[in-house]
Amino acid sequence: MTELNTRILAGLAESLEAEASAVVPETVLADLAPWDSIAVLGALTMIEDVTGRVVAGEALSQCRTAGDVLALVERTA
Repeated sequence: MTELNTRILAGLAESLEAEASAVVPETVLADLAPWDSIAVLGALTMIEDVTGRVVAGEALSQCRTAGDVLALVERTA
């Protein structure tokens, strides 16, 4: 896993108020906290802060796992 992916997963954990060790690519986001519009907004901000990339909110809201988020960010490069 790249350093950037590690930073994104840590940011997701913080955004969802979860333990960093609980967020791995296979983690289902809704299992950690409600994956609602507030969570998506927090994740959008975190992704832009960590990567400098802007992902579409609608696309992010469709992500089910942390790995889906990583793949979305990668495609946005």
